[in-house]
Amino acid sequence: MTLLECFLACLGLLLTPGPTNTLLALASATQGRRAALRLMLAEVTGYSVAVLPLLVFGQMLVVAAPAAVTALTFAASVWVAYLAVALWRVVPEGAGAAVITWRRVFVTTLLNPKGLLLGLFILPSVAGASVPVLMGLFVLGIAIAASVWVLLGALVQRGGQRPLRRGAAVILAGLAAFLFQSGVVAAI
Repeated sequence: MTLLECFLACLGLLLTPGPTNTLLALASATQGRRAALRLMLAEVTGYSVAVLPLLVFGQMLVVAAPAAVTALTFAASVWVAYLAVALWRVVPEGAGAAVITWRRVFVTTLLNPKGLLLGLFILPSVAGASVPVLMGLFVLGIAIAASVWVLLGALVQRGGQRPLRRGAAVILAGLAAFLFQSGVVAAI
């Protein structure tokens, strides 16, 4: 895979709906674009903490402890299910709805299963590329994808919080079920 192909693969994966993107769009819709843009640093930090060790040591982990990848998948499914329940429990609009925090975005991104795919398979597929170059491309992809989701959240802001939160909760619940099922299949 070339650097351009790797970047496009990263960007495509980062643009797909998921827990981090859902939180960024929801933050933009409920807290405003500026607040959501500040959360992009939480996403960059979370993905970097998850992906960098996988990029450097991932292949050794897969060979030495394949159960660790399964355990990470289960942990991600539990976190995403928690987010789905939290988003479903909507506080009436204007009554102090829960604020999406830096910490929530960081932890969600850290446990995002996209990090496993990126760190174990996509980024290492570029032969001869240095880790700093790969991480630079990756961070650029994060910035672009996060900006798109923040913009989408701002566009749906007029629809109100309740439908957006409920829709996000349903999407996250489906993702949690899929991750859990994937973990079960991998464990068998």
